[in-house]
Amino acid sequence: RLIGTTGQSAYSDMAIDDVTIFSNKDCLLPTTSPTTSPVPTAPPTPLPTFSPTSAPTLAPTATPAPTATVPLLACDFESNLRPACGLDYTADYDWTRHSGSTPSYGTGPRSDHTSGSGFYLYIDARRDWPDYTEYYPNVGPFTLSSPSFTECVGEVNFFYHMYSMYSVYGDYYQPGTLQLEETTDGVSWTTIWTKSGD
Repeated sequence: RLIGTTGQSAYSDMAIDDVTIFSNKDCLLPTTSPTTSPVPTAPPTPLPTFSPTSAPTLAPTATPAPTATVPLLACDFESNLRPACGLDYTADYDWTRHSGSTPSYGTGPRSDHTSGSGFYLYIDARRDWPDYTEYYPNVGPFTLSSPSFTECVGEVNFFYHMYSMYSVYGDYYQPGTLQLEETTDGVSWTTIWTKSGD
């Protein structure tokens, strides 16, 4: 899941786009051990004996062709469905699906990453009409949760935008914090990546 928290000022919008999650085929998810009853054992049966023969000839083995990595999830937020691509972005505080520039001047992206004319999700630190909600200072968590997977996640790719044109005037104007967290049990979460400020 991705967790966003706004900065201290109204100029701390942040956005994400083009989220892709790949599996890791080389790991095993933790599972609960099944409880079993001991099975009664029979006395061992003696193995039959074979007379020696000539060594068998082995057929040559072909090297398998590499297979393309298919993502567990890929989302560019072009669809208006909720949850988008299976990503839930309406938990604690809502991310906003948007196209074009964000309403607040001096922060937020001008367009999406995918095509320049599509959609992305963003956190609006100071919402404009009709509600004028102020999501600063340090408001969050804005949670973007992926569905649970039956395979291990090996890699998460996404594009983010964290910028305030006023950050040159000090830390007060810096964007907030964006974190990527992982879990194996759905209860305890570990931060595996974090970004604060421009």
